[in-house]
Amino acid sequence: MKTFLLGFCLFAFPVSPLLAAEPIPLNKEERIVLIGSTIIEREQRYGHWEAALTAQFPDKNLKFRNFGWSADTVWGESRAAFDSVDQGFKRLVEITLEWKPTTIIIDYGANESVEGQKGLPKFEAQYGKLLDALAPAKAKIILVTPLILPHFSTPKDRYAQVALYADAVKKIANQRGTYLADLRSWELERFAEYHKEGVKYPFTEEGTQFNDQGYRESAAFWQKQFAPAGSSIPQPSESLREAVAAKNELVFHRWRPENETYLFGFRKHEQGKNAKEVFEFDPLIDVAEKKIQEIKSK
Repeated sequence: MKTFLLGFCLFAFPVSPLLAAEPIPLNKEERIVLIGSTIIEREQRYGHWEAALTAQFPDKNLKFRNFGWSADTVWGESRAAFDSVDQGFKRLVEITLEWKPTTIIIDYGANESVEGQKGLPKFEAQYGKLLDALAPAKAKIILVTPLILPHFSTPKDRYAQVALYADAVKKIANQRGTYLADLRSWELERFAEYHKEGVKYPFTEEGTQFNDQGYRESAAFWQKQFAPAGSSIPQPSESLREAVAAKNELVFHRWRPENETYLFGFRKHEQGKNAKEVFEFDPLIDVAEKKIQEIKSK
């Protein structure tokens, strides 16, 4: 275990600066979409990031949609289901543009990094294709550096692979003039702090994904991306977080119904008549978002 920890820390540092000099601006009205793989999808279950930003800016009307999909890539592979990868990419773009976002947060690269150096050109090209496809939204784009969480069973070369892809995301952000949220550097700094104290790293679920505490702790990272330097970082109430998580569950069922193949796919001839019920989630989501606003205003 000690050998793993030392190897991880030696490779991980030095890290790049955590925060940009200027905060990412937010308008009075914002429609924020999150897309990416597992780290994004799982956040909707906990709601810490969204609740933290909602509490940080009580004077703004921030609405969020989490369209993350576990194990997804910039090709939209996880979204393909029984169709081609091209169809998965089309779905990724369509669901994002359909909601008319003003800000899009994108977190890809962790899964793609298993291809190592040889896969970088394809990854960078496909990331560019995704950004081009999302350009009609005219939204602020925030690229998130990919990470994998520390675990004793993870081969050391996996950290090197993810570092390559994190650097690629930084390069793309620089070339495209987008915003960058360096979540990977934040996570490496947190890990180093706990390793220095000899304390077990408490932010992961079996060393593979953020647990509740991991999402709660990283929420402050997101607040600092948008808040001016020196601003106070308020803690959202538990009632606000619960309201956010409840809304997210409704949104999830709205855009990813459990029997999608029967409702909209190649077996819709069997149960497609029930597809209209999916849209009945819309008024429920409206009520849930009003509840969030009410709690935020208290």
